[in-house]
Amino acid sequence: MYANVMDGERLDLADEEVAHYRKMLSAHANQGAAGRCGICRQRGCRDWTAAFDTLAAAHALMGTEEDWDRRELYGAVK
Repeated sequence: MYANVMDGERLDLADEEVAHYRKMLSAHANQGAAGRCGICRQRGCRDWTAAFDTLAAAHALMGTEEDWDRRELYGAVK
């Protein structure tokens, strides 16, 4: 199930679904300077975009505080 962010209605997602879409965001995030998906190697990855849109339509955070702490460990956030 993917959401249409533009329809204006909030999408109700179970906690498990939110966790799934957050994992998709992480797994399909751009890798390196090339700016391509780490899985499909495409720019503008459809799976990443769908996960982002679905979380946005649900008014859900894109990640948890733990996700940001992990990024700081690896120097991704200064």
